[in-house]
Amino acid sequence: MEQNKQIFIFLLIQLAMISFSYTEAVLEGYEGWAKDRKVWRFKVSRNHDYTSYHLVTYYLLFPLVIIALPLLVAGFSWELFWLLLASYLIGSIFEDFMWFVFNPERPFRKWNPKDTTWYPWLVIKRFALPVSYVVKFIIGVLMLVFLVG
Repeated sequence: MEQNKQIFIFLLIQLAMISFSYTEAVLEGYEGWAKDRKVWRFKVSRNHDYTSYHLVTYYLLFPLVIIALPLLVAGFSWELFWLLLASYLIGSIFEDFMWFVFNPERPFRKWNPKDTTWYPWLVIKRFALPVSYVVKFIIGVLMLVFLVG
């Protein structure tokens, strides 16, 4: 696949994920991770859970629309599969981060381990990032570098 087409696909998925973050920010309001919504919750650890809404959206809907549908339409290829999966992983970082940019009720200054407690953070001195951002970014970049042609 041409590199220009790969870049276009990658950027289109990032745009879609960022667009969804606006919708999610408006729907969730002040409490991220749907804390104030009546949804099923699944305990992941003592301090963290997953909601049924997030499970269905991120592990069923998005993979079907972002990965399975394009593969069905274009025909399966490993190169396209890895490009779509890496784009989705990196896009999920942008989607989550932009939630804080778009959210009218939770200002960006609340994007920190003290005020945003619904996921674990990697903290090194004054620098902090959600652990999931680091893991998804590393895996996504490795896929792009080593598995996409």
